[in-house]
Amino acid sequence: MKALAPTTILLLALFNIGCQKDNKDPEDIDFLSISRCSDLLISADDFSENIDVELYKLEGDNLEMTVKHSGGCKTIGYALITDASFMESNPVQVNLGIKLSDNDDCEALIEEKLCFSLTKIKELYQQSYQSAQGTIVINVAGSATSLNYSF
Repeated sequence: MKALAPTTILLLALFNIGCQKDNKDPEDIDFLSISRCSDLLISADDFSENIDVELYKLEGDNLEMTVKHSGGCKTIGYALITDASFMESNPVQVNLGIKLSDNDDCEALIEEKLCFSLTKIKELYQQSYQSAQGTIVINVAGSATSLNYSF
């Protein structure tokens, strides 16, 4: 019985360590670990529902974000899409959203860091407004905030 006590204590300690929550501040998320950014897609498709954008920021021409959604039993694909229609305001605005390809019924909570290049939307702006410089207000579906993308 005495031999079981140290083993039990060790197992409980390991279990406790493995179950501790990561209380990392969202501002501390290391987006530098993202090696390649995907291109923005121009599409009339609807944005995926039930996906939360927890944090997003601009780094040059790249939009980096952390998203949460359910699923995860199969391979998941992510695309950032827009219909490329600028909403006339000062500065102009554009709506972007995540298109998720996850064809399963799993309920696991998935958190993923994503990166997308905004070069296409910048080039469309430059062609439409005949200006090399500009600012676009970026509205991302699933987030309550907007970002100013200046170039």
